[in-house]
Amino acid sequence: MNLQLIETPEDIRAYREAFDAYLADDLIPSSDLCEPMDAEDLAYFRSDEYRDAIEKLCARPMDTAHRYFVAEGGERIGFCLCCTYHSEDGKCFVMEMCIFAPYRGRGFGKACFRLLQKRERAAYYELGTHSNRARRFWESLGFRPNGYNTDGDFMMVLPPEELSIRCEALREADISQIFTLQANYKRAIGEPQLTEEQRMALREAIDDGAIRFYVAKYRTRVVGTCSVSCIFSTFQCRIAGVFEDFYIEPVFRGQGIARQLTKYVQITCAQEGIVSLWVGCAPCDEPMYRALGFGTKLGALLAWNREQLK
Repeated sequence: MNLQLIETPEDIRAYREAFDAYLADDLIPSSDLCEPMDAEDLAYFRSDEYRDAIEKLCARPMDTAHRYFVAEGGERIGFCLCCTYHSEDGKCFVMEMCIFAPYRGRGFGKACFRLLQKRERAAYYELGTHSNRARRFWESLGFRPNGYNTDGDFMMVLPPEELSIRCEALREADISQIFTLQANYKRAIGEPQLTEEQRMALREAIDDGAIRFYVAKYRTRVVGTCSVSCIFSTFQCRIAGVFEDFYIEPVFRGQGIARQLTKYVQITCAQEGIVSLWVGCAPCDEPMYRALGFGTKLGALLAWNREQLK
């Protein structure tokens, strides 16, 4: 088996035909989807807009996307499309991978991905899927569920073999990633997603310094976040902080990142004169926060909401 880089106009046309057949045969009639693809999504994948976007990715000089035909014994048995971000965190994003129906169930899919790894030499791999069948396939290759992106796609990651994390205050370039983690955080705790108005209000609060976000990063990827909003405590007559929005991506949990990020924030706040951090949490999360140093019991946290006036 080998991967054949798609470059000629003839091969590009053949790839588009194979991709359209994949949409028609695998996605439109499938009852095996995590969440149904709506007509708008399908129309986009068939549109000139999508094709033009792929052509631009394949033509750009840095972090170029690659299209491959999968070949076995001189026959094309599938295709794949991916983009490796060597200038950022070294991630290979697998945009599409398909083994044609007559060749499935014979190990060609796994062999294809192994060839892709040798070609792309990425630090780690990520993809989104709508298919439960595809999810089981990727799990067999070591991919792990990692929540959803802002478009609602089910995301999976094959994590890096070596993980080096640094913690820092939020940078401008990382704000879009904060919104992605916020979306997963909201989904995880069963709250509705932020509206566009709420996103704008949050962005304004970040810009004004009303709320501070801190992040844990693998290279350029934000894998964990939390926020601190400062208040004046009349109990201590000093500035205190409310610790919120604490979220570590599922794939990166269990590796000490939560403790590393929390410790960084605690030390940073102490250096800036913030006398204490308060956190409100569900009873099931209390042992975790105690282990992270939030050990002083302040009684029950109650709230009033202006919606009660309606």
